Amino acid sequence: WAGRPGRLVKSVSPGEVYAVAALPDGSKVAAWTAQARPAPEVKKASTYRVFDADGKELVAVTDKALGIQAAAFAADLSVVVSGDESGAVRLWDLAKKEQAGGDWPLFDGPVADLGLTPDKGRLVAADAAGVVKVADVAKRAVLASATLPAAVRGL
Repeated sequence: WAGRPGRLVKSVSPGEVYAVAALPDGSKVAAWTAQARPAPEVKKASTYRVFDADGKELVAVTDKALGIQAAAFAADLSVVVSGDESGAVRLWDLAKKEQAGGDWPLFDGPVADLGLTPDKGRLVAADAAGVVKVADVAKRAVLASATLPAAVRGL
């Protein structure tokens, strides 16, 4: 999008889009996309993509886990964190195009939503049952936890 009023400059079709983030200057846009896998598999394959302002794909990293429930990009679009239906969380280094560390079993049930602080030092995560956790990313340690009286739909 560009100008005032906004007008569409370019459109890309990377699959179903579940989350987007952009740099403040608009020079890059990131998207969590998913595409259906061939039958009999019904779960979708997730890919984390970064595009430049012209719509050229700069990075594409496929999450081999199926059943991704949530994903969030760091403010600088260098990292994405994903959570799946088993409660595992994964960090992805988009510059290196690889997972940073192994799976992090943060919950016993599906991850509902995720967020990273701008410095990428803290993760805020919620599960479908209403448990919210704040964790230190480098140490992979939960710093605080609370249970809400209702399910979480977004952080």
